[in-house]
Amino acid sequence: MIEAGRAALAFALGANVLLLFLSWRARSGEPRFLASAGRAQEATFLGVLAAALLLEGLLHARDFRLAYVWQYTSSTLPPLYTSAALWAGQAGSILFFTLLLSGYGVVARRSTLVLRRNLAPGFLIAYSEAHFMSEELLMRLQSYDGYEDHVDDHITMLDALGEIAASHAAGNTRLVAGKAAEVLDFIGKHIATRDRSFAEYVRNNL
Repeated sequence: MIEAGRAALAFALGANVLLLFLSWRARSGEPRFLASAGRAQEATFLGVLAAALLLEGLLHARDFRLAYVWQYTSSTLPPLYTSAALWAGQAGSILFFTLLLSGYGVVARRSTLVLRRNLAPGFLIAYSEAHFMSEELLMRLQSYDGYEDHVDDHITMLDALGEIAASHAAGNTRLVAGKAAEVLDFIGKHIATRDRSFAEYVRNNL
């Protein structure tokens, strides 16, 4: 088991070196390097996880051939404290926090991929419609004088998002990028003017 733990750490180190190289190459944005870097990241995590589990096994087996085991456990130490001995020493703490960080990296990457898929134009339009509807309801409840102008902005933004969705479906990425820049500029102005005016109106009428 000791040799297996060393092999797991060596594997994790090799995968991490590969990850660094692929991440550097992925700066060009090539999908194959990005995908390979993701696999190397997951391999690093699996190697560290295997090493941590093997060390836990050695701690609970009271395998005193390993210096770390006899330094931080004893034959009478309760199971709970034996498990906690994983991070009792510096070497174990480094392994434990490496496990946490590498695991967090994998989760963050996968969450980002899911988020990107969910942020497709159709999802963005649905979210915008729900947001605008709730905002317009609040304006009606507050008898806001600038309601119609505000709603006109919402309609303009939804129309623009519809054009982006159509261009995205047609594979016209250049048009999507250009239209997205226009929408972002429009949203910035909308927030600085319409939203700000409504916020001040609400604050003054509390």
